[in-house]
Amino acid sequence: MNALRNYLVLLLIFLVFSSCEKDNRPDFYYRFKFEGVQREFKATSEADIIFIDTPSGLKLATFTMVSGKDTKKNSMVIGLRYTGDLERTYEMQNPIMVNGVLAPTLTFVYYDENGRAYLASLLQSENLGARDDGKLTFTDLTVEGAYGTFEAIVFDPLESTSELSARKAFKITDGEFFLPMVASIRTE
Repeated sequence: MNALRNYLVLLLIFLVFSSCEKDNRPDFYYRFKFEGVQREFKATSEADIIFIDTPSGLKLATFTMVSGKDTKKNSMVIGLRYTGDLERTYEMQNPIMVNGVLAPTLTFVYYDENGRAYLASLLQSENLGARDDGKLTFTDLTVEGAYGTFEAIVFDPLESTSELSARKAFKITDGEFFLPMVASIRTE
């Protein structure tokens, strides 16, 4: 009986402290305009920024912006590649060398409310006619997380045209985020 009472007391203490942590969690969010239409989302606990340092000196950051259980609806993923210290602003078309190949600094994937994907991943200098583009700026780094802005020109990756300059462009503008920075990983 004593063991059961102690277990219930510990469970009650755990529940009290875990509910306090949830109350103190900041309201993480992301918002942007897609083709001029405002999209605004409260980020779920799966939303985050993860930084990875590789032995070669290449650093990666993944911004995962999700608002529901279906990660392929109303979500955005931004991939960042860089070297050196974290800078304030990154532009997709300022290339970075990755394993001897020029690559865009940023990539963008957006899934709309229907699960349709839009992508910006091509380096214009390496892909004749490509208009993919994007920009990411950190506006503040706090203990709770990172604030920033973003914009992009994305395309439907399933569009049937093979001519890059003929693809229909979609604009993501006025992007803002406040996301937790949950991990910094160093690979060996």
